Amino acid sequence: MEDTDLSIDDQDFSSAEEHRLHRECGITCHLSSHKPFCGKIKAFPEDFKVIEINNDGNLVCPPEDVPKGWDPTKFRREKISVGSEEGDPITEAEKSDRPSDDKHQGDTFSVEGAQQEERKAKDEEKVLIEDDLHKVDGKDSAPESVSTDKHQEKKVKMGEKLSVQDDLATVKRIESVVMGSTPASHNRHAQDQSSCSQESVETTSISAGDGMEKCRDSSHEGDKTGTEEAVTLDMEGILGEERINLLKDFSNQILEAEKEGQCDTDVTSSELLLGRFDSKMERSILHKEIKSRYPHLKTTSTDCYFNVVPDKTYWSFCSLLDKRVVDDFMRFVNKRETSEVFKFPECRSKDQRTELHRAVARHYGSFLETKTFAEEGEGSFIVVRFRDKGKKRKNCEGKTPVTFYTSFTLCKTNLETLDVIQRLARCISAHPSDFSYAGVKDKRAITWQAMAARGVTSDRLRSAAAHPCLKDVKMENFLLCQQPLRLGNLAGNVFKVLLRDVRLCEGDTRNRDHLEAVVRTAMNIVKDRGFLNYFGLQRFGSADSKSFAPHVGRALLKGDMTAAVGCLLHPDPADDPVNTAKAYYARTGDIPGTLARMPAYKTRECLLLKALRRHGTDHEGCTKAFLNVPHAMRSLFVHSYCSLVWNHMVSSRIQTYGWRAVEGDLVLETHSGNRKVRTVTKADVDQSKYSIHDVVLPLPGNSIQYPSNQLGEEYTRALQGDGIERNSFRMRALKLNIPGDYRHVTAQVKALEWELLRDGDLQQDLRSAAMTRKSLGTDSPSQTSAGGVGGRDTRRGEGSTTNGSVSRETRGSSEGTDSDGSHGDSFHVRTQFVLDPSCYATMFLREVMNT
Repeated sequence: MEDTDLSIDDQDFSSAEEHRLHRECGITCHLSSHKPFCGKIKAFPEDFKVIEINNDGNLVCPPEDVPKGWDPTKFRREKISVGSEEGDPITEAEKSDRPSDDKHQGDTFSVEGAQQEERKAKDEEKVLIEDDLHKVDGKDSAPESVSTDKHQEKKVKMGEKLSVQDDLATVKRIESVVMGSTPASHNRHAQDQSSCSQESVETTSISAGDGMEKCRDSSHEGDKTGTEEAVTLDMEGILGEERINLLKDFSNQILEAEKEGQCDTDVTSSELLLGRFDSKMERSILHKEIKSRYPHLKTTSTDCYFNVVPDKTYWSFCSLLDKRVVDDFMRFVNKRETSEVFKFPECRSKDQRTELHRAVARHYGSFLETKTFAEEGEGSFIVVRFRDKGKKRKNCEGKTPVTFYTSFTLCKTNLETLDVIQRLARCISAHPSDFSYAGVKDKRAITWQAMAARGVTSDRLRSAAAHPCLKDVKMENFLLCQQPLRLGNLAGNVFKVLLRDVRLCEGDTRNRDHLEAVVRTAMNIVKDRGFLNYFGLQRFGSADSKSFAPHVGRALLKGDMTAAVGCLLHPDPADDPVNTAKAYYARTGDIPGTLARMPAYKTRECLLLKALRRHGTDHEGCTKAFLNVPHAMRSLFVHSYCSLVWNHMVSSRIQTYGWRAVEGDLVLETHSGNRKVRTVTKADVDQSKYSIHDVVLPLPGNSIQYPSNQLGEEYTRALQGDGIERNSFRMRALKLNIPGDYRHVTAQVKALEWELLRDGDLQQDLRSAAMTRKSLGTDSPSQTSAGGVGGRDTRRGEGSTTNGSVSRETRGSSEGTDSDGSHGDSFHVRTQFVLDPSCYATMFLREVMNT
């Protein structure tokens, strides 16, 4: 399928500009050679229709739009498993769980382990950051309070629930040592090392009281005859006098360095090793007690060895507050009493309050939240409290929703799928993450696809249909279902495309017989041989713009969040409201003013600007700004970069090795319903076991295998040239994990039909279709726009084409038509075909037209 807001309006593959754009995006080769012809694709949204095919082979569209003779059995999708040569098979259902692409990925596969990691990243992204977080009361009208993603809270919660599982012997040994007041030593805790292997790195997060209670419970269960006695452990008993003194000296050394202004020197990078402590309970007590007595120190443990280092977070707060206030705040954080709150002293400066909000969110935003209050006589002050945990999200009526799903068919015109979801979520007071889909459809088209809404009734969806922002959206076929849809969980797509102003590139350009013969030959050749499975231009946006999607994705992969924001908000030369707003931002840096000028339908830009206004424009602020963008939207940029690399690698593969499988290529093999990736060997080549249609190339990621021939070196050079490493694809700061995929070098078209039309034939067909839909009461959104009869394109004006000239088919009969209503020298090709998921119709048409 095609992409969304990144797409251009229409395409004329014969133009020099189009050729240049294709080269920029790595689209340079053809699979076949035949006589070319020219035509315009997507002149109007009505010229390009896409209908989704579900896994049962049925079309997701009204009955009147189902092609005649459609047989679902021919298009049913078999369940398969995917794995590597060494790995276990992975079921197709597991593969479709991960959001590895913003498009359908039914024809691409990832290797062992990638699916599970990507599903985890998606689960962490269930709740998006909203812009109505903790508004400031009183005179502070600008948003100072800060909040972060709720999925971060979930992650921290999991990390904090460290269970004490020491066995009875360990507990008794600890009791005997402490009650006897013997000094601590490295060898006195020689015991089972299982507790050490369970925890590699831990920070201050466990309550000593909870740990002792669990240990006592464990002791009572193991020894029913034993008497109940309180176990008292303290830091002095665990460390002993010698290490207590070492800790005091280390603390004084750090404080003295701070007084002399040397905290930025090697002193802050020093550390104190207190020894090895095999008991998790002892480590928990040390974490808590040291942080309580020495708030300026930080404790860590690795493989049961306990270290103390200066806490840089402490000193960052000291630059904003008095040291005594910081000491109290750090003890509040370490104590973790969720029922308590902490009140910072009065902050008269709004800039200081803003910095304090951001500092708390940056370091403790996963479990703390802040809010500014203004009271008479006390001025403005900030209150810190712990976030509520374990509460299920409530719906707009304030009730905890029951997990159910409402499936429905979505028809949209000239809108991107993700934008429709954002609008629909706002209309019914739901979250965008409540909506699931099998794939993102074209923007500049009329598309039908299946959707599922979690916890949303059909009545709520119907009530939103009349909203003005959904005037180009239609919903129908509401049904209750048990599960959401998964990306890539479809059998393919049906395309109904109208090529306008079709003509030969040379010779008699308006000879019907000659033109029809050329088109027939081209269609038959591509039907037999297939086409190169390039990602189309719609995947990338304008190659001339600094907001070119791969440029944003590359900056994200490199961790340069400031550059990524700059790319996305960089203005293009075009004179429109969007670029006017971007130009204003580039000139002034005024975020509120830019947000006021940015059109509301630019969802990505608006979400980004709202977060920048809240968090600032430094590295941390830009990171949180991208976190404010939904998971599918921000992953779009990274996948766009990976797709650009893939396109260039396909062209390099064809130019280097031609049209045959060679040693070192990668192929997908099927055995007993399982597909595995394997490398082509010399014996395979000698036996002509594989063809070019079997070869796959990897989309870059952290869990894929690269070809072992020269192309593997090309991948390495391309990625390293952009400053991308293998571990760059796991972006923890953005909650993104890109495991990588495999995509076939070629693709095949199915159920291909076409016909050559004159102007008169086309206009008559359009009139008949409009009358039929009107009589059935099933008019598609914007069905009577410029592609129909007497319509008007809302973006370029009535009857306009790419260069603004008026085409013959939209002039009507006012300018000298023939008696039969035909102009006689203008032709169009109407075609219908089926492609597998992830395949681009524009790339098929490019191969057909050979331009």
